[in-house]
Amino acid sequence: MSAVPPTPDAPPPHPFHEHVGLRVELAEGGRSRSRLAVEEHHLREGGIVHGGVLATLLDVAIGVAARSLAPDGPDLVTIQLNVHFVRATRAGEVLVACGEVLHPGRRTVVARGEIRTDAGDLVATGTGTLFYLPPPQQ
Repeated sequence: MSAVPPTPDAPPPHPFHEHVGLRVELAEGGRSRSRLAVEEHHLREGGIVHGGVLATLLDVAIGVAARSLAPDGPDLVTIQLNVHFVRATRAGEVLVACGEVLHPGRRTVVARGEIRTDAGDLVATGTGTLFYLPPPQQ
């Protein structure tokens, strides 16, 4: 699996992100940016990227943006994700997913994201709501 090289501001790799092949490049101030080099295993029949891969990229973009504003301690989970697919992509393209927090509440966070090719073509957009999990009982 070919990975996109990390940038100096990138957070440490997450095992799931490594499994999918995406690299988080930015996670700060309620914003995020990730990259994925599309490979054969990301494709469905017809040679285009599977919609689940795009939904995953948006979920990560939104979640990482939200996590960048979260206080230490509580974890976040996605409780709603809405995806709009705009353009098909194929192996060899590089996808850039960006996320932005729209509303950081006390218990939930609302954010949006978009995926573009590295050439700037819009691939998908989405919105999501995330919930702060209560700390585990000790």
